[in-house]
Amino acid sequence: MLSRKWPQRKHRWLNALADKKMSKLYVSPKLDGVRCTASMSALFSKCGQKIDSLDHIFHDTQLLLRRQFDGFRKGSIILDGELYAENWRPTLGEVLGNVGKRRPVINFRLFKLERQISLYLFDAYFVDHPDMPYIQRIAHLQRLYKARKATEDITNIFLLPRRTVSSEAECDAYLHSSVAKGYEGIVVRTAAGLYYPGKRSSNVLKYLYWRKELCTICDVIEGKLGLQNTLGSIVCETSTGKIQNVNFSLDYDKRKYWWENREKLKGRRVVIKTFTHTGGDIRFGSVHELVVEEPNEL
Repeated sequence: MLSRKWPQRKHRWLNALADKKMSKLYVSPKLDGVRCTASMSALFSKCGQKIDSLDHIFHDTQLLLRRQFDGFRKGSIILDGELYAENWRPTLGEVLGNVGKRRPVINFRLFKLERQISLYLFDAYFVDHPDMPYIQRIAHLQRLYKARKATEDITNIFLLPRRTVSSEAECDAYLHSSVAKGYEGIVVRTAAGLYYPGKRSSNVLKYLYWRKELCTICDVIEGKLGLQNTLGSIVCETSTGKIQNVNFSLDYDKRKYWWENREKLKGRRVVIKTFTHTGGDIRFGSVHELVVEEPNEL
């Protein structure tokens, strides 16, 4: 199940809190990792690609799932979480690039320090109970995890912490505290939210903290396909000294103008809008504005 964005859809939940139709929301940190679901057969990415590695994590998922639990038949629970490593964020960025290429199989053995990756669970899907609300799913998941941890050596899977909030101010405070700890934002859920496998759901909202960073343009790259002969992206130096490609998200005419005048861009400063920094890298950044002397250039 995939999330939608908090700013565009928060109002109905906040109105429900104000009208006492809902007593609280559930929030948890949003990890800067790789989405992963786990069944009895394998680990999978959010696009359904099989992850043909991470044996240490798959082993622990089988310790959780291999036996019937609490009346749920064996194989009827699918775990949902994030592959994450506290001290390995730049490499996880490389892994994300590998996932994005839509290969039929993802192999984390291509990357160093594979065993530093853990799986942080934040939800579960109960195949025989598709109408089970979030509050019940998370309660069953917690009982399952606690029961198996008491008897099995599970060391590579953790439950993602969560708490409740009852107002927008509390939600904003939790966002800022999470960002201060190095997370990219938070995820907000309701108690009654249902789980929709493989679909984007309004029952799960991501709340990210946007930032702006001043960078210097080193080079420019031509656009592809329908954007040939226009400016596709820029190569810039970040405040940490790293060199990265960033999308130049302007309309077609401005892309064309700047491609024809691309030499004027080199050495100029540019403001990048990005929602997170990963090991000093810009993630999903785009040009917000050029720092220009001529005010009408953009």
